[in-house]
Amino acid sequence: MTVRHSGSATPRFASVVRVFFITVGVVSLVLGYLGLDRYLGLPGQHYSHAPSDLIYFDLELFLIQSTPLAMGGPFPWQLSVARFSAPSVALYAIAEIVVAVSARRVRRAWLRRSRNHAVVFGTTRIASVVVERLRAQGKRVLVVRPDSAADPVGFDNVLDDRWTVVGVPASQRTLTDAGVRRASAVYACLDRIEDNSEVAYAIEAWRRGQRFPERVYASIDDLDLCTALKARRWSMAGAGRSHVDFFNRDELAAQTVVRRDRAAIDGPAPHIAISGTGAFARSALVELGRQRLSRTDQSEDPITIVLVGADADTVGSRLREQYPFLREVCVIEPWLTSLSQLFDARRQAHAPRLRRLYLCQSDERDALADALTCGSYLSAMDGVVVRLDRMSQMADMFHGGGRPGTLFDALDGRLELVDVTEVGCDPDRIGDDLADSLARSIHRRYLTDQLSAGRSWHSTASMTGWDELPPDLQRGNREQAEDVGRKLASIRCLLTPLRQSVEPFLFRPAEIETLAEAEHARWAAERRRSGWRHGPRRDDARRVHPGLVPWPVLPEDLRQKDRLFIRALPALLSDMGLAVVRVPERHDEPGRPAPPHAQKSADTPSAHAAIPILGVDLW
Repeated sequence: MTVRHSGSATPRFASVVRVFFITVGVVSLVLGYLGLDRYLGLPGQHYSHAPSDLIYFDLELFLIQSTPLAMGGPFPWQLSVARFSAPSVALYAIAEIVVAVSARRVRRAWLRRSRNHAVVFGTTRIASVVVERLRAQGKRVLVVRPDSAADPVGFDNVLDDRWTVVGVPASQRTLTDAGVRRASAVYACLDRIEDNSEVAYAIEAWRRGQRFPERVYASIDDLDLCTALKARRWSMAGAGRSHVDFFNRDELAAQTVVRRDRAAIDGPAPHIAISGTGAFARSALVELGRQRLSRTDQSEDPITIVLVGADADTVGSRLREQYPFLREVCVIEPWLTSLSQLFDARRQAHAPRLRRLYLCQSDERDALADALTCGSYLSAMDGVVVRLDRMSQMADMFHGGGRPGTLFDALDGRLELVDVTEVGCDPDRIGDDLADSLARSIHRRYLTDQLSAGRSWHSTASMTGWDELPPDLQRGNREQAEDVGRKLASIRCLLTPLRQSVEPFLFRPAEIETLAEAEHARWAAERRRSGWRHGPRRDDARRVHPGLVPWPVLPEDLRQKDRLFIRALPALLSDMGLAVVRVPERHDEPGRPAPPHAQKSADTPSAHAAIPILGVDLW
């Protein structure tokens, strides 16, 4: 049930009024019975005096039609009071029903016409965190509670009667009642993956080409499925018109934890251990590799990651297959036995200290048990990160949370307990889609190439990490990345998770030229929107650029920059674990020769060849 705001004066007054009329009703029944008993006992009365008849006549008082009263008075004082007080109770009840029905209709109409609010489907903990974060940002949030959902636990401070709709989540009536068409964003945070996907599909099918809601996000607990859904959605032609995306809280939480802990991967040849092979563990491993790839030092030594788990060898091989850049920046060492045996083996081999130990087992009790025993191995590590979800309340029992009375020591500040729902369900992080990841990848590869070419950090505005990059350069990289899905769809290609069975993608010569021209047109439009104009010489201060001309008259050296970006796309997408796949045309049947435009270019590199990456900041 939704929570009433007990601190509000209006609900308190309404409760007092209801108690008053209930009391009046009880008193009316008593007085009416006593008054009728005396009245019908008078000489000359012709109505039955039996108790059952008295009760019936007494109840008739509430309907202003008690039969014996038709004979007239005088009436006993008890009956005189009851014949006025009883109808007043009935009238109050009728008035409250009318007001409730009218208020419900008014409220429904008001919600349907709300604008620029966020809609959150579900009463899960994920939904609770999303609602709290959005409201903390000052946004209006409407919660859609499934009519089949049990009484929500942990939602006491989130649900608000005025901003709650109960119904079938994917039904058109519920979408209408929630004002989805006028919402700024929708978050599907129901219990089941299929329910969240159904909500996203229902909104997309129902909006009929309208731009609202601007963004729709669906929670997907399966990391591999989430990646595949994101890739397929991004591949759709025109997907940029309606932003539908999927998110996995473990992936977002792992990325957040790794990005804010630069000390874990900086310096020469760090060693890190990850216990577990679930979504958080895999995402942490991949993000460690990405951060190592964009490190600020010049060390060429790879990072060593010991992956602990019964299937660590299989998972490690699959990650290297899906994310080829991991082979460049890290060595994955599978460890198939227990964590304690790992520490014993490393001590005997005099192995380097572990920068970090990530405890990400699927059984959170095992992770907590290992965290409690890690004190025996403090000399072997610098810090411990523990993934928690269902047992996240256990974090308050450790030192380091800033609260007195904790039960366990946090290894002198070296222990960090991560609530994946709290960390991974921040709306700002949920909004980081594939375009944002590709934009980061473009800039990361650009930095790698520039550092290899001899440029130093902070020598220009673009020679810095993504978070320190000027907003206009971030926006330019993102807009460049956002257009990739449309470009690939225009040549009948789509994105899919990278696997060894997927052949390296090769652009055809005509495709490179077509997409390069499209990229130039996109860049020129973006520059003009930002206030740039054409001039014979580049002048950043005056926003003048010689490249702001149509493609046919664009100098060859500037054309080549666009071609290099198109050729580099397969490698850039592989950093995200994605591969480009061509959708065969009808004439592309096995054994039939390819048409002339489909012949491969001799100078088209493979997907993972070393290609200079030109970020938009180079323009």
